[in-house]
Amino acid sequence: MTTIEIILAVIALAFVVLVVFLVRILIKAYETFRRVNCTLALAQKQLLDLQEEPKKLFSTINDIASDVNCKLENLDPLFGALSNLGIAAESRTAALNEFPTPSRSFKAHAQVDLGSPSEDIASDLIDLALTGFSVWQKIKTRRK
Repeated sequence: MTTIEIILAVIALAFVVLVVFLVRILIKAYETFRRVNCTLALAQKQLLDLQEEPKKLFSTINDIASDVNCKLENLDPLFGALSNLGIAAESRTAALNEFPTPSRSFKAHAQVDLGSPSEDIASDLIDLALTGFSVWQKIKTRRK
């Protein structure tokens, strides 16, 4: 063998070793990319699952908010009636305060005309509210 043939054999051997190492590197890179791809697919699936939870939560929050709004709308007449009762009580108190002299008896105060029919309705509503409250208390104590 001549020197050129030896050099060519060494170059060929070096090329084969280089190809073997490159093939091994490419195989490892392929396996790594395949694992990364699987990991990304799993991460996307988990993110999609996580997206569903806030959607369900927002849906539940919206349902609760609409339920609360409906209940508040149902309570509006009650608060309006309570406001009217407060106004009626204030006007009756003001009417009673117009007669501050102690010489008058309670009967004299009771005989004073305190006002309009709306105040009579207000007093009826007060009586109704007190009756309802006592019934509610009785129901509550029976449940225990």
